Amino acid sequence: MPEGTDRKGRRGLSLRLPPEMKRWLDERAERNGSSINSEVARCIRAKMDMEPIERAAAERFVRDIAEIRIAAEDMERI
Repeated sequence: MPEGTDRKGRRGLSLRLPPEMKRWLDERAERNGSSINSEVARCIRAKMDMEPIERAAAERFVRDIAEIRIAAEDMERI
């Protein structure tokens, strides 16, 4: 095993959080019957999974704005 990893090859991480974030994680872990570590990993995974959706939505928004701009320019010519 590489130094600093557990038997599954995971590395540790020390994390300082504002008190309200720590409370939120504590409450979530308690409610879900899991550890704070599991909750942090779950939140990060959810964000990672959302990035492609967010990127696609932003690209659609930019296309929509471009189409609106073209339509407005066409209307001005009439």
